[in-house]
Amino acid sequence: MTSLQSKVDAVKAAAASTATCVPTTSVLLKELLTTEADAPSAAQKTAARITKTTSATRGKAIGTIRAGATASKKEELPPKEKAALAAHIINVALKSLTEASKPAPVAQPTTPCRRQNSGDDLRKPPSKRTLRRSNSMPMTPMQPRSLNRTSTSPITTPKPAKTTTTATAPSITCLATVECLRTAFACLRSLQTSGAVTLPELQLESGMSSFVGKLVGLGLQEHALRELTVLKRRLDSMCTATKAKTKAKPVAADVKVKGLAELLDFGDAKFSGPTLGLVITTQTHILRLMSATKKAAVIEAALPYLVSSCPTSPTNLLLESAKESTQAKTKAARQLDLLSQLLLSLAPNLSRKDDELAMDSRLSCSPSTALELQTLGLEARLLWWPMSGHVADIDKEIISPLSRCITSFIRRAKHDHTAVYRECLAVVDRIIAMAKSQWLEATLSSKSPLTVIHQALGTAAQAARLYKESAEWISKVRGTLDPASDSAAKRCAATAQLVAVYAKQTPIPEVQLSALLQEVVDALQGSLKGDLAELEELMLHLSAARKSVVGILASKTVDESANIHELLNNLVLQFPRFALRWLGKTPTRDASPKEHVRFESRRQILLTSVVQVLESAMMVAKSQINSDKMVWGSLDALLQECLMLLESMGDIHPAGSKPDAASSHHVKISHLYFMFFHWYRRNVESTPGDKTPLRALRRSVDCVKDRSPEEKEKAQTTAKLEYFADLCERAGRINDARDALKLICTNMVEDGVLSAVATSLSEKSPAVAWSGSDKAETLSRTLGTMVKLDQSWNDWTFFLADVERAAVLERIIQLILSDPSSDSKPGDIKEPVEEALLRIYSPDRFPIRRLRTLSQH
Repeated sequence: MTSLQSKVDAVKAAAASTATCVPTTSVLLKELLTTEADAPSAAQKTAARITKTTSATRGKAIGTIRAGATASKKEELPPKEKAALAAHIINVALKSLTEASKPAPVAQPTTPCRRQNSGDDLRKPPSKRTLRRSNSMPMTPMQPRSLNRTSTSPITTPKPAKTTTTATAPSITCLATVECLRTAFACLRSLQTSGAVTLPELQLESGMSSFVGKLVGLGLQEHALRELTVLKRRLDSMCTATKAKTKAKPVAADVKVKGLAELLDFGDAKFSGPTLGLVITTQTHILRLMSATKKAAVIEAALPYLVSSCPTSPTNLLLESAKESTQAKTKAARQLDLLSQLLLSLAPNLSRKDDELAMDSRLSCSPSTALELQTLGLEARLLWWPMSGHVADIDKEIISPLSRCITSFIRRAKHDHTAVYRECLAVVDRIIAMAKSQWLEATLSSKSPLTVIHQALGTAAQAARLYKESAEWISKVRGTLDPASDSAAKRCAATAQLVAVYAKQTPIPEVQLSALLQEVVDALQGSLKGDLAELEELMLHLSAARKSVVGILASKTVDESANIHELLNNLVLQFPRFALRWLGKTPTRDASPKEHVRFESRRQILLTSVVQVLESAMMVAKSQINSDKMVWGSLDALLQECLMLLESMGDIHPAGSKPDAASSHHVKISHLYFMFFHWYRRNVESTPGDKTPLRALRRSVDCVKDRSPEEKEKAQTTAKLEYFADLCERAGRINDARDALKLICTNMVEDGVLSAVATSLSEKSPAVAWSGSDKAETLSRTLGTMVKLDQSWNDWTFFLADVERAAVLERIIQLILSDPSSDSKPGDIKEPVEEALLRIYSPDRFPIRRLRTLSQH
């Protein structure tokens, strides 16, 4: 029969290392530390959850211990020895957990292996030791959710102690040691409560706090939460003041969600001395655990206990601790630094690529909560600097991370724009005021982070339609720009944003706006160089300026005779050329993939506004034609730039939508050319050699000549070509007139008109076939006009099918014979046409048609 001392010695030896401490050790420890009345039930509960022994060798030794324990279960240690054993286990087990949490060194083999593994050995998985678990242990330790993300703070200073879990295998091997520690702490608490032993003040709580720190470091979060709950309950009992509101005991589900957050809450309790330090350490453990798990609901619930208005928030307690002594002040400074980084780690990553994850309420706290946590973290940093005498770089350590926090919040917040702006402004005011209280002044230059904040606030105020406040912020940004060091694109972007803001104000500040408009128009006509980000920002702000300017022109809030009205028009008319320059040339097939990707990226950005760019430019052009302010050179340059922009952009219609020919921009441009043509003929006195009307009419046709038949029809291409041919004939430009008529015929052929006529000729007479539709009559009329113009036969029908070509040739002969003016030179056209027709109308294929042709002599 094994004596109690031998059991104690065995437990002490096994608990000294995580390698020797197994679940059976914790079972035996529980038997030693429980009272005689509690032993049977405790042993039964524990034995019911014990798994098989880890190996055959260790199973024999432990089996001997268990046999002895069962035989002498009525024996019991006195309270003082239980306390001594529990204290010993706590000391050695905490030390073993410390060793286990250290990363294992990678051993470099210095000698070859004695036995080479066979192929079968390499395929076998490594043998796993079966652990025996106690009743209170979960089958697997709770691990933090793997979200495939790295939580980073917006800072570059040293990171806090790691709160992520260590490797899974070391954590599993520590479970038996953890259970021994829990048993030992439970024993000491029971003995202290019953009065059997007297422990030094806060010794037990300090040990529990150390235990929690080891659990968090090992990633055993369920165990850490359980021990934190017990420790919090004991600390609450030491409060010198009760909580403002007594809360009901949380249920099991709340412990895992809100319970962890509520552990931060100590109400309005007052602490001092070692108790205060213990409470601060406990709150730090809680924050480490929250940082490791990254549960959005827990972080949201914890925020009320972290703000400065909470009397027992970590920051307030640390400030209270710093007042006790110089040594306490130094320690509080270090803890504030750790607190700062823990608070910052609770918020999602600031990178743009993580926006989708940060906006998912299931995985991340809300943007508003994240911004408040980041602000609290930066405030904690500002608080520890004067305590430690830190020589601060306010721009690098505070303003720069704050600028990234503000911009990411504006990007991610989807609620009311005014609330977003007000929230950002309040945060900036808090940080700047705290920095000024320490005589820290942020620098203001074009490249300083403070300017980034001003830019973000100006953009946020603009989105919130607070245009006067937005103008103030953007004016500050613009005031920092230096032509010697800042690119032209960056300077023009700031001016364009200011134009967009001023144009939205009521009343419009015409003097300031006129000066800014002139500056933007001049910049658009010059060179606008900058990096990729600056050019994208330039397009963004210029688009906003154009939109605001179009709003003024459409509402007619500015007198048309004023100089500002001309500047507004010039900005809109300059935009297609700028958009074409900004987009760049379409890369060739031999261009590098990088060039294709960059061009497509720019195209996608421009795709969101290209329709408005074209529509506004054409609206202004139409207005200027009606008001007699448009000249041919300016209009032609503008519309040609619009056509080139359309060609470079490709399909600008939304995916899946069917384009409407009536709303086609090519059709609209064609109508604008034709509109100018009519205006010019009405208002400008014709002079010999003036080709402007013909050029305008020709442009009207050319811009749709390669478009679909539907677009050509909407643009009334046939009527315009007939008009053009008539004008060319009057001006003696016979070749141009003939080419225009041939183009009409070609369009008709492509549209299937001739095919329908040729098919109809097999059943109907030529007169009926050629009058079967309006388009057929138009084609017949065009052929007649060509006969009058073409005094020498020019066979343009060679590309047609025989049946279609024969229909055209036969119609030409009929038109020649019916024209009395053709008698003068009948052989010039009729004879070659008749010869070509008779070659098609062979006696064996078309005997009747051949006879009809021969009878027309």
